[in-house]
Amino acid sequence: MMMKAIITGMNGTVAPVLAAVLQSQGYETTPWNRALVPPEDEAAGLAFLEREKPDWICHLALGSERWAEFLAQYAKEQGLGFLFTSTVMVFSNRPDGPHRVGDERTSQDDYGRYKIRCEDQIQAVSDEAIIARIGWQIGRTRGGNNMFEALHQMHEKDEVIRCSTLWTPATSFLEDTCEGLFQLMKRRQGGVYHLDSNASSGLNYFEIVQGLKS
Repeated sequence: MMMKAIITGMNGTVAPVLAAVLQSQGYETTPWNRALVPPEDEAAGLAFLEREKPDWICHLALGSERWAEFLAQYAKEQGLGFLFTSTVMVFSNRPDGPHRVGDERTSQDDYGRYKIRCEDQIQAVSDEAIIARIGWQIGRTRGGNNMFEALHQMHEKDEVIRCSTLWTPATSFLEDTCEGLFQLMKRRQGGVYHLDSNASSGLNYFEIVQGLKS
């Protein structure tokens, strides 16, 4: 029987690649269209979920902490799989990475603190939720929020790409991240995970950019 996944964030960088990976594995994927189903309208959201009858909810979109909690709680109550993408930005850059799952979340910026609140509210309602912290993604084409695009934009603006040897970023190629997310879905064991291809090698930003150049 074909599995179905509802995916939020299909206008973003990671969700479309995850959808492609799931489709290649025989999944049916359905995007959550905010224009048709506003995240703040929980009655509309509930009707959408009951109509679509998914096996998985993959929450990759930005949105309120309450939306994340609502989706996690629904998945728990209905026995569905639930995947949420968080960020390594729940940690500050002092100390620098690579960070481990159990490290104290020390972020001081708005985005990192927002993701911390999402993690906490998800875990408060579900011990089966999969929370995957991801780093700065590397795409292979222009467009989207990824390192490849950012490097192009830096070059177009200044003709010089400035990259520090003092920063060890958490980063992965988009395809590897989404394959990792799929493997977490197959395992279906709740908890917090880090998907960071640079965790063991610990290349600094300059080394990564030099590698991409070649």
